[in-house]
Amino acid sequence: MGYSIYIQRLIYPKTNTPDEAWKTAANSVYAGIILSLNRLMFGTVLLSATPAIGPSLVQLGIGFLYILLAWLAHRRSRIACGFILLLSFFEVLIEVVLVIIIQGNYGFNFIIVLVAFILSYGGFRGANAIFTHYRNTHK
Repeated sequence: MGYSIYIQRLIYPKTNTPDEAWKTAANSVYAGIILSLNRLMFGTVLLSATPAIGPSLVQLGIGFLYILLAWLAHRRSRIACGFILLLSFFEVLIEVVLVIIIQGNYGFNFIIVLVAFILSYGGFRGANAIFTHYRNTHK
């Protein structure tokens, strides 16, 4: 198999069977963990480096929110998968508008949130496919 198959399965994973849908829904958990570690890491660096306590505490709070959402997605919550997708979309939008367009620099943080967004999209597809399989088998 070529690398294009792996890239395709990362961006658009298979959800044909319930087992594949469960594996795909786990991508939201991975996206939530990536985003929470990203926020917690940058929040603690900001807290230790600058005297501005407010923005760093907000970053830490958002990191703990991502931990909660990742835990709920692990507990098979479709709403948590949707919130992770929505928040990761806003993370990518903030990185593109504020950092790349306005400030004009490309950072490693953009790659991190873009990977998390791609994973959360697949996880949301998997979570919806699980409930579609469940609805079709219990008519």
